[in-house]
Amino acid sequence: MTDQNAPDTSEMDPLIAQPAPAPPAIPRPPVHSGSRRRIRTRERIRYSRPRSLWIGTLLFFIGIESAVLLAIHASFNVEKTEQQTLNATLKHGDKEIKDLNAQVVEMTGLIAQQVHARLPGLRPLVFDRVIPIDTGRVKNIMFTQSGIGDEQATEYRVVLYNPGSATTRAPMEIMLFNQAGVQSGRADVGGNELGPAPIVLDPGEIRSYSDKITLETGQNAPFYFMLRERPAGK
Repeated sequence: MTDQNAPDTSEMDPLIAQPAPAPPAIPRPPVHSGSRRRIRTRERIRYSRPRSLWIGTLLFFIGIESAVLLAIHASFNVEKTEQQTLNATLKHGDKEIKDLNAQVVEMTGLIAQQVHARLPGLRPLVFDRVIPIDTGRVKNIMFTQSGIGDEQATEYRVVLYNPGSATTRAPMEIMLFNQAGVQSGRADVGGNELGPAPIVLDPGEIRSYSDKITLETGQNAPFYFMLRERPAGK
């Protein structure tokens, strides 16, 4: 049994290791409220600088984007205005052209009336198309352009026939006129460089003649033509 009254040898024996004493507490200088504010201010400045830089960069790009959008909008408005002006000009030009065309048609009609009144028997000349006549001894006629420049000429092919029961003579001549009714060419059907040749058609006979009509100097393509029997003695 252990003797409870035995002395504590750990305190008495110097050879037994004792625990090291705790180091004395070093007093900390008191922190004043002004120092705390300066520390917090420095921390706010340190953390607010990156945020301010990010916000500034964002505002810079927003400004650039806004400027680009404004420029595009302004350019669109300018193009829209120019297009509207162009459309108005074209519309006005179309109206003027229509008015001029109406005047040309009216003047052409008046000239045609005067020409036909002065030269009865004129017919409109159409190239490369058979023009039915069926009057007198002429069945039909067709015109074709040939040559260029001063050598321009009008070729014709006319079909004559004799609907009667007796032999008949058919001295025919073809005359060409411009739009103003000025004669621009003439030819005797069946004639040659020696002069007109007699045309004799038997009863029921159909015969065609082809030749070239040289236009007068300075005359353009003919606009009208006339077929008639050549006067006797010519």
